[in-house]
Amino acid sequence: MSLIRAIGRKVKGAIKNRNYRKWVFRFNQTHSTRVSADAKIDENTELEKHVRLDPGCDFRGSIVGRHTYAGNGSKLPNSVVGRFTSIADGCRLIMFTHPIHFVSTWPGFFHTINSPDIIKHFNDSTPFFEYLHCQDGRSVHIGNDVWIGQNVTIKNGVTIGDGAVIGANALVTKDVPPYAIVGGVPAKIIRYRFSPEEIQFLLSVRWWEWDDQTIELYSPCFQSLAKFHEKLDLEAAAINQNKI
Repeated sequence: MSLIRAIGRKVKGAIKNRNYRKWVFRFNQTHSTRVSADAKIDENTELEKHVRLDPGCDFRGSIVGRHTYAGNGSKLPNSVVGRFTSIADGCRLIMFTHPIHFVSTWPGFFHTINSPDIIKHFNDSTPFFEYLHCQDGRSVHIGNDVWIGQNVTIKNGVTIGDGAVIGANALVTKDVPPYAIVGGVPAKIIRYRFSPEEIQFLLSVRWWEWDDQTIELYSPCFQSLAKFHEKLDLEAAAINQNKI
């Protein structure tokens, strides 16, 4: 009987996997996305157009902005990720914590929602909520135009600002300001991509909210912030001139 049950489970698993692949295929067609059949999304996942999720990704329950991609094995469930964000392979979350202010951090001295049955509980009456999250209940918030390097680990509850860069193998335990470059274990600010005035300018322009046609029009200037700023100033001056 055990062999029959094992075969039955395999058959059910194969059918479920085949149905999921069909669902992902239809999802890609209707949403203009490129989600691998080996990536995990669900009915609570919201993807804007031209999102790419490679094999092994897990973005169940997440919201992901357009033109964002995630490399092999990146797992950011229940997160919010902005537009034009680049996530390399192997990005992971630290979803749980232990009470370092207790005498012991071992789970047997307090009660958690995920306490394994194999652990003896010396005191299960002391509650400790070990699941980390942002104020809105999301795992993490990652802004627009963010670049996350390979094998980065992010602690739940963290917000990464627009335009930030996270170096490969970094451990992000605190919020990252917009346009900061961080790296290391734990991650620390190395420098900023631009001056404070330039950062404020980019945050006010919010080019990632433009439609694709407008972005394509300005794209030759994206290689130089000075040229980008100059083109916007010329456009503004032309508009003001037409109003006179």
